[in-house]
Amino acid sequence: MAENGITDDTLTKAVIGVVGRDVRPMSPGQRGLIALRRKLYGIDDELRQTKRDAILSAKPGDIAEAADRIHGALKNGVSTVLAGKAALDTAASERAEIGKPTLVLPV
Repeated sequence: MAENGITDDTLTKAVIGVVGRDVRPMSPGQRGLIALRRKLYGIDDELRQTKRDAILSAKPGDIAEAADRIHGALKNGVSTVLAGKAALDTAASERAEIGKPTLVLPV
């Protein structure tokens, strides 16, 4: 998306999908679980409305900018794997791009 952009039609469908997920009918159990998660993560109605406003006002250029930022961040990313030494050594020998583990802690 950073290189090719996004069409207005695709963006409209994406917005409908994202906003629709927020306003879909839910069972009492689902509502309770979502309320608990919002409480734990400090998500109030004002924050939800701000997010919704940002989604509804998104333009194709905004999506391309966000995709470009994400792409740039991924270049500097790091992977962390929790595994035994034997599994790490096997993976490193089978895939050169993995390289040697930089830190191995005894399990």
